[in-house]
Amino acid sequence: MGVPWPDRDLTTLLEQADTWLGPSLEGCLGWSDITATALEEALWGDLDWSFRQQLDELLPRRIPIASGRQATLLYTADEVILAVKLQEMFGSDDGPHVLNGRIPVTLELLSPAGRPLQRTRDLKGFWEGSYKEVRRDMRGRYPKHPWPEDPRQALPTARTKRKSNAQQS
Repeated sequence: MGVPWPDRDLTTLLEQADTWLGPSLEGCLGWSDITATALEEALWGDLDWSFRQQLDELLPRRIPIASGRQATLLYTADEVILAVKLQEMFGSDDGPHVLNGRIPVTLELLSPAGRPLQRTRDLKGFWEGSYKEVRRDMRGRYPKHPWPEDPRQALPTARTKRKSNAQQS
């Protein structure tokens, strides 16, 4: 990300682990003593608070999704992934992006049971294409959940049809 960001590539981190990680491991006797919070603080603790806030804005941990819920993002070396129930993306034509819109988030669209149905960075293309097949397969398996013909016009929900109707009344 350039100046003023510190170098956080893997080679540098490994070469300088005693400097940035060592102090955080004092008193740790095993893996169970190391917390994610301690590792995060070790990795980013040298950043000025305003830079940390900027980092959180550019690469958030959680983002709001169409259903109104805050969903957690998973950052890997190759992509940013959002595992979300398919019905929670109803009403959306585009998936989320991070880094000021420069990096599209890969949506891992899940069944009502939380099983992966499809991975896509092109939500509009999914709705126009393979959603029809997914809808056909899932309507019989999950009849209590909404499977509209045009999901872009449907209201996003994490609920069954009955609970959604009761909440709207």
